[in-house]
Formats: sequence, structure tokens, C-alpha cells
Amino acid sequence: MTTNFEVTDLLSPDEVVTDVRVADKSSLLGELSRRASIKLRLDEHVVFDALTNREKLGSTGVGQGLALPHARIKGIARMHGVFYKLVKPIQFGAIDDEPVDLFFALFVPESQDREGIHALSCIARQVRGQDILKSIRHATTPEAIFELLTASRPNDLTKTASPERRLPG
Repeated sequence: MTTNFEVTDLLSPDEVVTDVRVADKSSLLGELSRRASIKLRLDEHVVFDALTNREKLGSTGVGQGLALPHARIKGIARMHGVFYKLVKPIQFGAIDDEPVDLFFALFVPESQDREGIHALSCIARQVRGQDILKSIRHATTPEAIFELLTASRPNDLTKTASPERRLPG
């Protein structure tokens, strides 16, 4: 499998969800698990357990109100992403201790560790910076957010510090 990912390889327009209302981290992970389990054709508890076990290793909140929850999942054939925009930010244990309102979840086949790291790097590069995050927060439709997430970014974004250092394993 190629290690040069585009967001469109990981996320489809119907997996961008706005106006999500959850009270806390556990509720958010439950919502992500329910949605992903339908596409992945797995029991939602399997997905939830994988996400919560990953979060126990350290929060996937990368700062600036963004989190990249991810998990390796046995029995899936390809990577699958889900993007949530919350109505009200929640505490998520982010590295900057700020509440989180934007979540790009990634579900990776158990055998694709390396590819999963590259996919997370792709996502991190695409959403890096206050301008893109501000635009996503101001977008009012899932379609507009999908366009922002999949738009080309200037090359200079890829020349900055490696996102792998910032992403929890």
C-alpha cells in the first residue's frame, strides 16, 4: 500500500458530521464508535474498546482544539476516517490542555501500522495551523468542511517540523 495519502483516501463526504453534541470524552468516543462500526461492519464495542485502549496510552488531543483519535482494528480491510465538529468543545486531555471541538478519527487495519502512521501524518499536515482550523469552525455544512479538509495546501506546510513527533503513538 502506498504511504502517500490524501485525505480523500481516508475520509468520504458522508463521514463528516457537524453539530455533534456530547458531554465528555467517553460520550464522544462512543459516538465515533457507533458511526464507524456501521461502515466497518463491526460491533461498536470492538471499535469503542480499541479507541479507549489507545486513549489510555495518552490523549490524541494534539492542541488548538483538535484531536486525532485512532485505533488499529482487527478484521477491517482498509483505513476509514470520521470527522466530527462539536457544538460545544469538551475536555479531552489535549497536549495544550485546551478543550477540543474538532475530531478526525482514523481506524486502521491491524496489519497496517506503518501506513497508519503515514495516514495520521497526512491528516496532521492537512489541518495544521489556526487558519484552516478557523475555517473549519466557521464552515456550516459537512460539504464545506470536506472541501476544506481535502483542499490542496501550500508546499511549505510539508517543510515544517515532522507531525509524527506531535502525534501520540
